[in-house]
Amino acid sequence: FDELVRVLEYPRFKKFNVTPDATEIFIKTIITFGKFVFPQVTNLCRDKNDNVILGTALAMVGKKRVYLISADKDLLVLKGKVEKVIIMTPQEFLKSKVIE
Repeated sequence: FDELVRVLEYPRFKKFNVTPDATEIFIKTIITFGKFVFPQVTNLCRDKNDNVILGTALAMVGKKRVYLISADKDLLVLKGKVEKVIIMTPQEFLKSKVIE
């Protein structure tokens, strides 16, 4: 959660006109409807901060597919290499049949 909040404050998000109010609503939505889990310990990512993100996805693996949507290159290099976790870019996710 802390990593998500930190990343949402990156200056590169300004080009998408993401306002502080929109970010706050997004965070509150996650808090209200999300499911907090303890991440599994993993060392698969090149960036140690991303291991927590991947570990969170791994903690959710069960009967349903787990999608990890990211533009982070350190996570994207793991596409197809992490069993039961489908890693996609936001663009791939939006184009996929997943959201229909």
